[in-house]
Amino acid sequence: RDVISSQFSVNQVFERACFNGKLDPTSIRDAFLPKGAQYVASQVQFYSSSMHAQSINQALTFSQRRVKIEALLHCQIQGKQFIDILCERFLQLWSQDATNEMLHRSANGLVAGTTSLSISSAVHSQFQHTFNRFLANQIHSINIWGNLDLLVDTDEESSCAFLSVLTMLPTAHLKELLLQRDIHRSLIPLPTDLGMPRALFPFYYHITSFIEMALDKAESEFYAENEMSTGATPSQLLTFMLEVESESNDPMAVIVRDIRQMAENSSSLFDRYLTHTLMWKFEAGQSTNATKRWITNRLSDASTLANCSDQSIILLHIVCRLNHVEIARMSTWDTDFSESAELDSAQFIGRVLDDILSSLPRTPSLQEWSRSVFSFAQSIPSILGEGLHLKEQSNQALRRMVYLAVLICARAEDDMNIQELVENYDASSLRDLFQMMDDHKAMSWVPDAQERLLRTFFSPWWLSLVKDSNQADASFLLELIENGGLGYKLGVVLLRNLLFSSSAPENGSVLLPTKCIPEHIQQLVSSHLVLDEEQRQYIPTWLRRDGGSSHPDNKLASVCFHTLLGFLADRVQVNGCSSEGLLLLMQNAIARNARKRLQPMAGESTLDGLENALRVCLISLIAQELALSSQAAALCDISSHSAEVILNG
Repeated sequence: RDVISSQFSVNQVFERACFNGKLDPTSIRDAFLPKGAQYVASQVQFYSSSMHAQSINQALTFSQRRVKIEALLHCQIQGKQFIDILCERFLQLWSQDATNEMLHRSANGLVAGTTSLSISSAVHSQFQHTFNRFLANQIHSINIWGNLDLLVDTDEESSCAFLSVLTMLPTAHLKELLLQRDIHRSLIPLPTDLGMPRALFPFYYHITSFIEMALDKAESEFYAENEMSTGATPSQLLTFMLEVESESNDPMAVIVRDIRQMAENSSSLFDRYLTHTLMWKFEAGQSTNATKRWITNRLSDASTLANCSDQSIILLHIVCRLNHVEIARMSTWDTDFSESAELDSAQFIGRVLDDILSSLPRTPSLQEWSRSVFSFAQSIPSILGEGLHLKEQSNQALRRMVYLAVLICARAEDDMNIQELVENYDASSLRDLFQMMDDHKAMSWVPDAQERLLRTFFSPWWLSLVKDSNQADASFLLELIENGGLGYKLGVVLLRNLLFSSSAPENGSVLLPTKCIPEHIQQLVSSHLVLDEEQRQYIPTWLRRDGGSSHPDNKLASVCFHTLLGFLADRVQVNGCSSEGLLLLMQNAIARNARKRLQPMAGESTLDGLENALRVCLISLIAQELALSSQAAALCDISSHSAEVILNG
């Protein structure tokens, strides 16, 4: 051994034996690819269900398979042939010790008489054997879930991502390749039973498998630390996911990190990943625009809270896991309706609503049908997008379905024929729906059904759909509150949704709730707030109508005051106001209101409901600061006199 090593370079032996004097990727390709391609065609299993003519993953004869393999290996990836990249990776496996070992193994075979080949032929044979197994191993691993099809149908960004993953993808060790025999390795099963969809994103199986395993671990760690939690938010899971990724020793962690950054910087690459996910995990078609809009809006909301990109593929996996049922159901509708025609958002929603309603007589479970109604209904704002509203026909169809779903949830089907209600439905407002239940007032389910209707029709997501068309429902709610026909706490919740859910206040608008109330709602509430002198001090001047006689049992003034108080308290907390900051804002507001206020009538209180609500907030904030630090900013130094004046009225 010492003699051989001292007189010859081992690489020179290989070069002379196998490569005509030169050891490089091109020499390896020219010397070993023909037999290597034959070996791959005979030993490697491929999928057989692809419908694309250029795909290697279809039923082929040996000769056809070999031709396609050779064509694939000569495909260009960022200016390099695929086979040259593989040959470079093959050369990287060979250390000086590995080449020494192969040379001496061949020499020992000659000495022992176990081979009749020359030393050059023996080295060449072992090198071909190792290359065959390396090539088969690489092709099998790269082609999981049809990934090789991307080589014949891709764009520049996808090609760049393909090369990035390929150059970092782990390979089998040389000793493992030397020991491998000719065996057929099993295919990784496809995630769908509907054949083999088109591959869109490079190495999707490798990336998604690592992310899903990391997400399993992140969920486990989250619930281990939060045993009492009923569910993790996307931002919470993302925090744990990134920790898992950073601590992982798996080579795929580096690959996923690079791909994640590439997708965050490229809308088209992220869209490929999203479309691939919908096709392969939810069996959707390629035309899933409504589902994409819904997911994109969810990602936007989650990314704002998590302070990350809304094109994060990790966040996409989290959103898909937390909303799997909704996405699966929506993508099914999306595929059914969008494949046949280009539908805009409103048309798509109308088609789905018709489909859900027509399926009611055939449904095996009314409870499951009602869940489908609410699931899709709450998805509509995201499908429509910003600034778009339901058409009147769809609005009425959705109202009818929600009414039926509420009755089913309240177990009213035992007393009412749901199908007859579908056929005889005649209601255009919430008042009409309540009247339709008048004949069943004695039934135990009626109060539950009525409360469910109110909570639905005055929920933020419903109000965002109907916008200006909810005048009749809003008037009915105000009448219920006025007459005491509604629980006090429920009245505060629903009135607050009605007043403030249509637009989110900006950070600086703590004292300006009027800017958050739609004008038509403000006018409607004012028409119901005809107040006496005592009640006026609880309601701002811009939200009441002075003059006339008030109803002595009018509950609306009290509910309205607590609604404003809750709004202001939340805004104070969101803006992180100190008691001193709130005191200054109050002084400015009181001075501004005093300038605008008309000359009061004789005996009329000049107190304003907004000022009184702010006074309560200030008292609460002072008490909170005293409890935490035994000192309140508003009671210190020069602020103390102003605070005393305001607190004493």
